[in-house]
Amino acid sequence: AGHSLGEYSALVAAGSIDFSEAVFLVRKRGEIMQNAVPAGNGTMVAVIGLREHQFNPLLQELSVSGKIEIANYNSSDQVVLSLEKNLVPLLMEKAKSQGAKKVIELRVSAPFHSSFMREAAREFQAILSQTSLSQPQVRFVSNVSADYANDPEEIRELLNQQMVLPVQWKKIMDRLYQEGYRKFVEIGPGNVLSKLFKREYDQVETRSVQSVSALTEWIKEAS
Repeated sequence: AGHSLGEYSALVAAGSIDFSEAVFLVRKRGEIMQNAVPAGNGTMVAVIGLREHQFNPLLQELSVSGKIEIANYNSSDQVVLSLEKNLVPLLMEKAKSQGAKKVIELRVSAPFHSSFMREAAREFQAILSQTSLSQPQVRFVSNVSADYANDPEEIRELLNQQMVLPVQWKKIMDRLYQEGYRKFVEIGPGNVLSKLFKREYDQVETRSVQSVSALTEWIKEAS
């Protein structure tokens, strides 16, 4: 599994997409999404410390003033929102008054994983339709469905839907844990996903691999 853009890395690792093809897709995806919303019109904000039953009424209240949608369900008490830029001060005020521990505007170029990207998704669909995809050689879990996807055409459609629908990372963690997985390796810069998993399920073992040498060492240990 891979989070957001990391889903493409996961598909390369699973043998579903060729590396060079994935690089091309990621570049085109970024260019298309960058142009989807005028600069300064949209942004993303992480809200930490509110449960879903606390957050839904807040979202309904704010939606009266402008477009605001959940982009990432990261954990039980962390979501990321895509919203109109002018809603940020009101969101920060309301979320903190409801008990949010942190409300952080992210350094992103556009409001991803939301209906802000609808036109971008239509454009990207034409590019995806020309992309060669294979059946994954290992089990692959989709961001959109939080379920296993094996058919190349289904994966193609899910990649397109990922642009306009939220990342269901909390459900992915739940699925893997409930199926008995207890050891998780995060490959790439940082350890955000490892921390999310550990906070959600303190019984799991996590490891962050951030360099080629660390990856080589882990492979030797695992084998």
